[in-house]
Order: sequence, then structure tokens, then C-alpha cells
Amino acid sequence: MASGKRKKKKSLSSRVRTLEKRVSSLAVMKLRQKIVTESKVVTSTSNGFATGTVSCPYGTKVVGGGGEWLGRMYRDQTIMVSRPEVRGWTAMGALPFTSAGWSFRIHAICTRL
Repeated sequence: MASGKRKKKKSLSSRVRTLEKRVSSLAVMKLRQKIVTESKVVTSTSNGFATGTVSCPYGTKVVGGGGEWLGRMYRDQTIMVSRPEVRGWTAMGALPFTSAGWSFRIHAICTRL
């Protein structure tokens, strides 16, 4: 070479790792384009229960979901129901021996068809 510098050859394993990273990041980007998340916050009633359903947008189907109490954690907080529905996710939480007004969030994870 005229400049006296040699270009180092990458090892095969190095080139394979680079290719794997590129393919992996493309797969993640494609997956992110397909995943849609929806959520809704409901408030507990005077009996300490909070329940709700979150629907997936048109053209998607539910693949997962759940529920969570928001705010301060208490020993008696429970998730009574967490299940898929035809077009979304339903969850119910119970916080016995409390007054109304606690927040409970329901999540739905949906994928584009």
C-alpha cells in the first residue's frame, strides 16, 4: 500500500457477531412495529375491589396483559383475576378493609395482525 497502512482483516467470528447484531436489531425494530400496548386506570369501590377491561385496537389481537395497584404497597393487595378476553384483557384487584379511591391499572399487550 502506498500510504504504508494496512487494513486489518476482521476474523470470521467478528464478522458473524457484527451480522448477528444487525439482524437482531432489525428483528427487534420489526417486533416493536407490531406490538401495541393499551392501559386503563380504574378506581376501587367502597368494598375495596377494582375491575376493568382494556380493549386492543382494531386490527390487533391480545397476546398478554395484567393488572397492578398504583401507589403505596400494602400486604393485603391482591390480583384476583387477570385473563385474556376475545379483544383485550380483564383484571380485578382486591384491597380488603380499605376505603374507595385506590388506583388500579389494567394492561393489554396486542400485536398487529
